[in-house]
Amino acid sequence: MRPDTLALLVLVTACGGKGAAKPAVASTPGARLCAVEIARADTTPWQEVTGDGFVFCVPATWRGNGHRWGGQGSFVSWGLGRDRRTTINQPLLRVPATAGAVAAPMPGVQHRFTEMIGGEEATIWVVRYGDTTHSGVEWPSRGMHMFGDAPGPEAAGMEIDIYRTVRFTRRTR
Repeated sequence: MRPDTLALLVLVTACGGKGAAKPAVASTPGARLCAVEIARADTTPWQEVTGDGFVFCVPATWRGNGHRWGGQGSFVSWGLGRDRRTTINQPLLRVPATAGAVAAPMPGVQHRFTEMIGGEEATIWVVRYGDTTHSGVEWPSRGMHMFGDAPGPEAAGMEIDIYRTVRFTRRTR
């Protein structure tokens, strides 16, 4: 590890602690510092990723290839246009009814909400289906979306944190 990178990590560790979110720091040599505040950055360094007309941040341990970045069993990806993954198709199950039986709840509970991300209105969605939690965000005014798969709700929460770091650098349409 280069001495300047080591010194930066020591300084961040020494000055870190509980409290308000801080700008994330990249630990990968040559990676750009993450210039937005991330609540989870108090414990994990984050690095900046450049997309098509936008930047966003991911944990420094994540690696990427093109439009897909991932680590720890999760991934996020992005694209232009409308995201066709905003709903998960569930198969129709035929279950014979028996007296006194209570039907089990169907998997695939979905949550949708809207918030401002990168100065633009964005719709975030999360679907838990089986052992995988699918998530995504869409910016209709930008014609852009991101999506990801995670091994559970906590990892999907990190993906939502990633979506919230998006900052637009130019028009994407």
